[in-house]
Amino acid sequence: MSSSEPILPPMNPRSRMLWLVVVQIVVGLIGALAAYLPSPDFLRVAFVGIVFSQTSLLGIWGGLGTNPWWKRLVGVVVGVGYLGIQLGVSFHELDRTTFLWVVAATAISALPLLLVRLFRVAIRLVSLAAGSVERFQFSIGHLLTLTFVVACLISIRNCVEPYAIELIETPDGVVIDYFDEAVRYWLFPAAVVGVLGILPVWFLLATKQLVLSCIGLLAAGVCAGYWLGRFHDDPPSLWMTVTITEVVAVVASLLVVRSCGYRLVRLPARRVSVDPDRQDRSGSEEKPV
Repeated sequence: MSSSEPILPPMNPRSRMLWLVVVQIVVGLIGALAAYLPSPDFLRVAFVGIVFSQTSLLGIWGGLGTNPWWKRLVGVVVGVGYLGIQLGVSFHELDRTTFLWVVAATAISALPLLLVRLFRVAIRLVSLAAGSVERFQFSIGHLLTLTFVVACLISIRNCVEPYAIELIETPDGVVIDYFDEAVRYWLFPAAVVGVLGILPVWFLLATKQLVLSCIGLLAAGVCAGYWLGRFHDDPPSLWMTVTITEVVAVVASLLVVRSCGYRLVRLPARRVSVDPDRQDRSGSEEKPV
C-alpha cells in the first residue's frame, strides 16, 4: 500500500499551482461569456461542466487542502458565491435554485473528504523530507470494486425510482410533488457531479496507473451522463457533455497538481510532548531513598 520511492517535487510548485488557479478563472470567464451570448447548445452545456468541475476542485481543496481550516472555509464560501453568480448571470437565471446547485455540488464534494481528513488523510507535498508519511496505492482490484459499486447504485436507483417520485393528478395534468421535484432536478445531478469530482482524488493522486485510471474515469463520466439524460428525459448527449467536460477538467487539473509533487498521504500521528522537568521530577520520585 505504501511506496518506497520518494518523489522530489519541482523547484517551485506554488507558482505552478497559482497558474492553475489563473487558468481556471480565465477558462470559467470565457465559458461564461460564451453561455451569456447566443451560442450553440454544446458550448453552453460544456460551460456547465466547467462550473461543476470548479465546484469539485473547490470541495477537494476545502476538504484535503494544505491551508489552515479558516482560510479554506473562507475560500470555499467566496468560491461558491462567485460560481453561483457566474452560473446565474450566464444563463440569465440568478435565483435561489442556481445557488442550491452550486452549494449542493460543492458540499457533496467537500463533506466526504472532510470525513476522510478525520482519519489523518490529506493532500501533501511529498519529498525526501517527508519520510514519515504513508503513500496510498490502488490496484485494478479497486477499479473493479468501484465498477461493482456503481452498478449496484444504478440497480438500486432503477428499483427505487418508481416509488421515490410521487405523481399527483391535477386538473392541469400530471405534476410532481415539490419535494420530489427538488430531489429529482437538482439534488440527484449535484450528487452525481459531486461524486465524479471526488473519484479522481484517489485514482490520480494515489495510484501509479494513470492511463488506466483516466480511461476508467472517462468511462464513468460517459455512463453518468447517459444515466442522467435517461433519468431526466433529456437528450443524453447534453448530460454526457456536462459530465465528460467535468471529468476532463478535474483530471487535467489534478494531473497538474500531481506534477507539482502533491500526493494523497496518511499523515503521521501526533506525538505528545513530555516536559523534561516534569519527567525528571517524576523520575526522581520513583527512585528509592
